[in-house]
Amino acid sequence: MEATTEISPFTPPAAAAPVISLDGISKVYRTGPFEVRAVDDVTLRIEEGEYVAISGPSGSGKSTVMHILGCLDVVTGGTYRLAGDDVGAMTEQDLAVVRNRRIGFVFQQFNLLPSLSAWRNVELPLVYAGMARGQRRELAVAALERVGLADRIDHRPGELSGGQQQRVAVARALVGEPSLILADEPTGNLDSVATDDVLRLFDDLHAAGRTIVVITHEADVAARAGRVVRMHDGHVVADTRNPAAPVEPAAPPAPPPASPAPTSPAPTSPAPAALHWNLPSPANRSTEPVQDPGAER
Repeated sequence: MEATTEISPFTPPAAAAPVISLDGISKVYRTGPFEVRAVDDVTLRIEEGEYVAISGPSGSGKSTVMHILGCLDVVTGGTYRLAGDDVGAMTEQDLAVVRNRRIGFVFQQFNLLPSLSAWRNVELPLVYAGMARGQRRELAVAALERVGLADRIDHRPGELSGGQQQRVAVARALVGEPSLILADEPTGNLDSVATDDVLRLFDDLHAAGRTIVVITHEADVAARAGRVVRMHDGHVVADTRNPAAPVEPAAPPAPPPASPAPTSPAPTSPAPAALHWNLPSPANRSTEPVQDPGAER
């Protein structure tokens, strides 16, 4: 197992509205005379910095909720607001921008391009965002360093283990500083060791202030979250806080008192500056329209 990765604190933008606000949403699929109500009258709030697991058996509606939260599908009824913005009022172009810049996706199948190196996979959201070429590698490499893959930046997916591939996927989700990390069954294809490795990474991200929503049917994965929302037959049947969830590690103990300073103290190097992940200003971005592979449906 790889060493625990130290994640830099994340400072989200100030916002009064919840990151996610679902008000009585429903999703109905119709085929001829048949109707399937996949989600029915779901109301849910997720605040900035929460780590929430949405769990339930197959057919419970959790995957449909995931597609709605990720702006990959639209509601039939009710209202979905993302950080206060009504998703139902957005155009396809607006939704493409939201998927690219405001939501970081982590999928069960990793969805890495096999012909590209790790850092080239991670930079893809920045390509779609129109970021200048010279800045993309720097941020992609920094994202891989954050998830403990500094020595794997030039490896292709076929040269990485399953756990390492999922870490690349997490780095890709983080690279654009999204408001929300949305993970769909992120450990479904991993063995127990790699599963624990990825869940520790989510623990670190949560401790750093990230907002994380994990969709899962596995009880042990849901147990890592601070809050568990359980679904059954399209309804939310339970919404509970999890007191057993990992919490932010305590601060290390203070060092012992220093000895009296010598007459001629040795010079010390300044501490390294914190890494700030700021996207370029509009003036530095490409003027080409943003394109998103998921925009065509």
